[in-house]
Amino acid sequence: MFIPSLGIGLWGCVTGVAMVQSGLSVAQAITMSLIVYAGSAQLAALPLIVAGAPLVSVILTALLVNMRFALASALLVQDFRSLPLRRRIPLGTLTVESALAAFLDQGREGRDAAGREHYLLGAGVTLWLVWQVASIVGILGAGVLPISDAWSWIAQMAILALIAPMLRARGSILGLCTAAALAAMTVHWPVGLGLLTATVLGALVAMLRQLGHRP
Repeated sequence: MFIPSLGIGLWGCVTGVAMVQSGLSVAQAITMSLIVYAGSAQLAALPLIVAGAPLVSVILTALLVNMRFALASALLVQDFRSLPLRRRIPLGTLTVESALAAFLDQGREGRDAAGREHYLLGAGVTLWLVWQVASIVGILGAGVLPISDAWSWIAQMAILALIAPMLRARGSILGLCTAAALAAMTVHWPVGLGLLTATVLGALVAMLRQLGHRP
């Protein structure tokens, strides 16, 4: 899990710095990191928080950005549908893109149901801990760390490389193409609405494609 942890760590540190630089206090930033646990949702919500937008708008924005995780549920349902809800909730909460990509690449082959559950849970817990430590480092070191745009770019490229195995899942390429096309078409939309729209509709297309071909 070294390479996934590196990508998550860089992204977490950049997000931690961004939260403080946007005007959140250290306590607020740490609380947000612990509760939200999604860099893209945090960065999408920050401008709204700074602008004093209603809480409902902030929460709705975070939920919409994270709608892509509905695709993760569609990809994992065949592995964990038999588990009770109390065991599925932790798996769903901790399954970010890197954990899902690692599971799709290595977590299924040669493992029984218990082994698949333990693999995904272990990957999720590991990346959650890395994210929180890196995010807190970024929060506490926001005025000291030499963070630049290059850090964010490197982190995103690392995560992109990690989630590439997800493109083997049915519907993923269609969802990616949909999101990319919409992002290009809506790049000039205000307040990141274009990226939000592309993310939501791309995830929705991929999820519907996956569900439509479920055995």
